Amino acid sequence: MDDCATLRPQQACCNRVFFTAVFAACLNGISVGFLAGWPQAAIPQLLSSSYTLTESQASWVSGILYLGMLVGGVTSIVIVGRFGKKRLFLLASVPLILGWSIVAIAASFWQFVFGRIILGIGGGMITHQTEMYLSEISPRRLRSNMSVMFCANVHVGILLSFTIGPTLTISSATGIYITLVLMYATLFLTIAPETPFWLIRQGRTDEGLTNLRKLRNRPDVHDEFDSIVEFTKMSLVAKKTDGAWQNFTRVFADRASRRAILLVVLLTTGQQFSGMGAMSSYAQLIFERSVSVIPGRYVSLLIGLIELTCTLISGFLIERLGRRPLITGSSTVCAGCMGLMGLYYHGLVGGGPNAGGVLPLVCIIVFALAYGLGLASIATVVAAECLSMDARNIGAAAQNTTLCFSVLLITKLWQVITSSYGQEYAFWLVSVITAGHTIVLLIMLPETRGRSLTEIQRLLASSSSPSAPSPHKSKLLVPHLGLQNIKIVPADGSTSQS
Repeated sequence: MDDCATLRPQQACCNRVFFTAVFAACLNGISVGFLAGWPQAAIPQLLSSSYTLTESQASWVSGILYLGMLVGGVTSIVIVGRFGKKRLFLLASVPLILGWSIVAIAASFWQFVFGRIILGIGGGMITHQTEMYLSEISPRRLRSNMSVMFCANVHVGILLSFTIGPTLTISSATGIYITLVLMYATLFLTIAPETPFWLIRQGRTDEGLTNLRKLRNRPDVHDEFDSIVEFTKMSLVAKKTDGAWQNFTRVFADRASRRAILLVVLLTTGQQFSGMGAMSSYAQLIFERSVSVIPGRYVSLLIGLIELTCTLISGFLIERLGRRPLITGSSTVCAGCMGLMGLYYHGLVGGGPNAGGVLPLVCIIVFALAYGLGLASIATVVAAECLSMDARNIGAAAQNTTLCFSVLLITKLWQVITSSYGQEYAFWLVSVITAGHTIVLLIMLPETRGRSLTEIQRLLASSSSPSAPSPHKSKLLVPHLGLQNIKIVPADGSTSQS
């Protein structure tokens, strides 16, 4: 009885370590969501008499964040190797707090630009590293779910920014954002541990074993510990026997790796040029400039809520419907909705922007649903399935670079086209781009459902049709999110894991 009484407080304490670390990482995700969602509510205020920024300047304030995130992402790779993820997150809190402080007191265009760049550096430092942190502290059975949790919390942050921003001034809202950063920094400083992977890689095996025991809530973790040690040794051997340039040239000399990286870049570009990149910044402004059945701020909230919901269920649809049908349907619907919005703003359907009809609202809802269920998540799945181990670092870097430049480009391009030619031409541009993107993906994207990773690499390396049927006519029993295993039933009725 005494032993049980002693064990329970220890279990509670150890559980608290793991869940506190997860909670702190989720706060990171919400912080990133605040950065992405801030322009929705801020741009109307920036264009008001309080700040008197021009539309061109406001678009730069919105998009310049991603230039900072590009710098922050590169910086994080350098810092995390030497200091670890925990210290990286603590260090990232400095530019986040500094950036929000600058935004709070900013009164001119250049002050906002400087503040957003600093915020982007902090956001870039934590975005991809937080996903890796969650993966490294989680048991194997929870790793894919943790990745989904991070993405979901990014959407929570976006949704909260849509709620907070319109009700408060820019200066007042930044106080909430800074408080959240201080919360996650405090948790990482006091409770959340460094990952066992990094400690073992640094030769601090005793500390790694101690942290693993805390995270797993039990002393007997030797099997998992041994697997981490073995994985780390293999990684270190590969790093010592092959330089960075040799690895780069070897990856691009491989046909399968080249095609996989190109697919990831195409999918990431398609995400932003589908129109969602512009909707994330300008949805409220677009609807406020026309007679709408609901205020623009509520449209932003609706988009955020739809994105959050779709993030939670998209993984199941990907496995049930397949990659090619889902991306084709998603892209086609997105292109159609953007094209129809262009016709509406040109006055050809629905009576035009002064008619006050429900057509634009319906288009945006259908667009957000189609985007969230397909385009929003396919890139992550393809990166996980198609990139070989050698190509994953290069693929991740290519994806991050493409994302930052695509958002920056579409945010600025949308504003230029809208100001120079009209709102409808911006909608038509993304509609045409998305339609072309769909055709290219139909030619290049293989159907990977039901295939093992080895089969996918062989398919990418071959010149056969990407729509070739899978050699395994299997029934999916357990859908997965991201990297979770799939249980299949072959023709003989036996079960296996692939």
